[in-house]
Amino acid sequence: MSRSRRNFSAEVKTNLVLQLLKGVKELNVLAVENDIQPNLLRNWKKEFLANASLAFDNKREYNLREKLAEERKEKAEYAKKVAQLTMQVGRRKAGKSRWADNIMIERWFRSFKYEEAYLAEYANLKEAREAIGRYIYTYNFERCHQSIGNKRPAEVYYPVMLLDAARAAA
Repeated sequence: MSRSRRNFSAEVKTNLVLQLLKGVKELNVLAVENDIQPNLLRNWKKEFLANASLAFDNKREYNLREKLAEERKEKAEYAKKVAQLTMQVGRRKAGKSRWADNIMIERWFRSFKYEEAYLAEYANLKEAREAIGRYIYTYNFERCHQSIGNKRPAEVYYPVMLLDAARAAA
């Protein structure tokens, strides 16, 4: 029959170690009386003696309080950051303007699919890339768009690029 592991409170350990140190009883006698292995009592005694100086350490409590105050401050800062990030995510997830965020690119992909991709068969990846490049150039630099007053997107959004192209042609 196996014994379950027992946990001893700090008070019990302290009491047994003090009895050992006072010399009231020998180590083996104390171990037998309390049904504890002598080695365990030796380890408790070593630990007790190693940490004895902490009983008279005034700075320890001050350091613990200081550390606790720092941790509370840090925790408050993290909570503030989490709240801020949660609000930002909430705004982005709000259903009100989600469709408007990518309407331009969605519209472009729709035009691309119906005007180029579905109509063409590409033999390889290089050919597909070249065709897509031509479509993008035509879409931005040659084709007029009703939504921007029948102007080319390059005239409205990329005037510097048109200027560079004119300089290169001259």
